[in-house]
Amino acid sequence: MESGKDKYELVLKNNRVRQYRIFAILIILLNLTLLALLAFYTSNPSHRSFALTGLVLCPLSFAVAWFMGRNKRSTRSWDPLTASFFYLIFSWALMTYWLPAALNFLLFAFYIISRRQLIVQVAVDHIFYPSFPARTVSWKEMNNVILKDGLLTLDFKNNKILQNEIVNTPGDIPESEFNRFCQARMSA
Repeated sequence: MESGKDKYELVLKNNRVRQYRIFAILIILLNLTLLALLAFYTSNPSHRSFALTGLVLCPLSFAVAWFMGRNKRSTRSWDPLTASFFYLIFSWALMTYWLPAALNFLLFAFYIISRRQLIVQVAVDHIFYPSFPARTVSWKEMNNVILKDGLLTLDFKNNKILQNEIVNTPGDIPESEFNRFCQARMSA
């Protein structure tokens, strides 16, 4: 190969992260409402204490994680919603309400999957596309792969086209070098 590179990694822009975050906040608020109702209307003292604990720890963990994420000296990017989901799931499980605990766990898993970093790997023998579930595409399935003005276009032989904006800085991946690499892989 001319360029000496055998793999490119392109980070795709995830345009829906804000929508997923709003949806997760609404789920957490619904759970807090249900815990508050349960805390005030249950006759079981242990359920009341676990519901009140969840009502206190969930917003508290959100606030702590939010302030830690805003701290410029913090080495981690904390997600406040992760801690909140943890305490909600834990509260429902302690009260042996398995259906709400399982449902929240499932929604939390979808939230984590939806906000992951989307990385397309273009290698010598295949293209790895980060859909859900992840997909590995052979070069034989492709008509064309082009990177132009920060837009990645994958043109499949079955007339399917995927276009995504990338967030890599322009100097990270020289477009002409990447396009030559892809043309060489498709003709091989």
